[in-house]
Amino acid sequence: MKELETAKAQEDIKTIRENEITLQQVRKEGNRTFPFTRLDDIRESLKKYVADEKYAHAVLEARLYTNKLAQAEGIVFYDVPGLDSGLAKHVDEAKEMLSDCDAVILVQRFTSLREKELEIIKFTELGDKNITVADKLFVFLSRIDSLATPEALKTHIEEASQDWFKRAKLPQV
Repeated sequence: MKELETAKAQEDIKTIRENEITLQQVRKEGNRTFPFTRLDDIRESLKKYVADEKYAHAVLEARLYTNKLAQAEGIVFYDVPGLDSGLAKHVDEAKEMLSDCDAVILVQRFTSLREKELEIIKFTELGDKNITVADKLFVFLSRIDSLATPEALKTHIEEASQDWFKRAKLPQV
């Protein structure tokens, strides 16, 4: 709490105080293991312990192990929480992970970058100074199948590509 007060993370402090009983319960449970074959098997547990603010502050780390990527040794996937969650904990986790990774995959819904996507650029730049953001950032546009015409799709892709090039020198592929 002292760290949060120093950082003026009022939203986090409020969340912790409002959910103190739930947080104590989770901490008391200790480490938990949820066996799964498909992500759907643990969907509710993941949502509860990672995305639900009532529990997220009590969870130090969530790890998923799978044998489906047996040939890809040394690869670790981090799914950072949404930067727009309003919780300083999520922003700190994202900053730490994005600055320390070799590749960043971003799924973007809109053609122009939002404030939180600009933070992704900033956090990614904090890492290895010899590698540019464009060298390790991969952007995928989501929901493009909802665009009404091929022309609208083309415009959407062009606008997004230009915005990424302007802000992060990300080339269009």
